[in-house]
Amino acid sequence: MNDETLEKFLGELGALNPTIQAISRGEDPSSWYISMGEDDEAETIAVGVYHREEERKLVLIAGLVVPDEQNEHATYEALLTFNSLWTETSGQRMALDEDGLPTLLMDITLPGLTAEALSEAVEEFAIRALSWAFMLMDGGVSEAEEPQDAEVEQTTPENVLRV
Repeated sequence: MNDETLEKFLGELGALNPTIQAISRGEDPSSWYISMGEDDEAETIAVGVYHREEERKLVLIAGLVVPDEQNEHATYEALLTFNSLWTETSGQRMALDEDGLPTLLMDITLPGLTAEALSEAVEEFAIRALSWAFMLMDGGVSEAEEPQDAEVEQTTPENVLRV
């Protein structure tokens, strides 16, 4: 799929998804920005769409928010843990951009992609990005408290055979 065809394809998204407010071309000729959200500006996010023609994929990118300094370690640990859940997150992953801004990314293969499937993927991506952005704006992930020592009763279940 070339950039012209992709631009027409992206143009169909607005009719499919009422949360898409605008689609604009990026500085890179193979990039676009989709502004998504409700009427409330607090719940609006820009999703970057980068066409990797030679790899036959799109890369969705959303810049988030830098966490509070006191919560950086726990937040970055949570971002790394999120990366390990790729089978549960449709391949979404986190990274830090060149300015240290946490960034959500997702690859979408182009062969067989429909406008409906792309609309759904972009919406799910934007929802997850907004969730992370709100959590980061609220300070990020705080250090977990040490678990309290608890007495655990040692018992052997009846269905266990001792050897």
